[in-house]
This record gives sequence, C-alpha cells and structure tokens, in this order.
Amino acid sequence: MPRRGAGTRTTERTMVLAGLDDEAHKRAVQSWKPALAEDVALDPHARTMVDIRTTLLRSIPLEVPPLVD
Repeated sequence: MPRRGAGTRTTERTMVLAGLDDEAHKRAVQSWKPALAEDVALDPHARTMVDIRTTLLRSIPLEVPPLVD
C-alpha cells in the first residue's frame, strides 16, 4: 500500500534525447535553450553532469586486455 504524507526527494535525472535519421544513425538537431527561470538555473548543473559522464566514459577501455601470468 502506498504511503501518504510528505514526499522525500530521492533522485535526480537529466534526460538527453538524440535525433536519429531514417537509418537510425544520430543526426544533428537544434540544441535546447532553457527559457524558464528554473531551467536556466539548472543548466550549469546539467552541463557539469554531462562533463563528468564524458570524463568517466573516456577512462573505460573499449577492450579489456588479456590477463598475463
């Protein structure tokens, strides 16, 4: 049974959508421009999260080297 009462913020998320062409390849789309005050305030945080994710993904090798004894 669901609880009732004051909610507690437990997560945050940033959604990034990509445009695809007819062959399901990514394609350039117009960047989203925040207009609402809340969106403008959150934009720097979202960009920081994208930068962190990019940095983390760069450190992951495409292949794991074989183990050598």
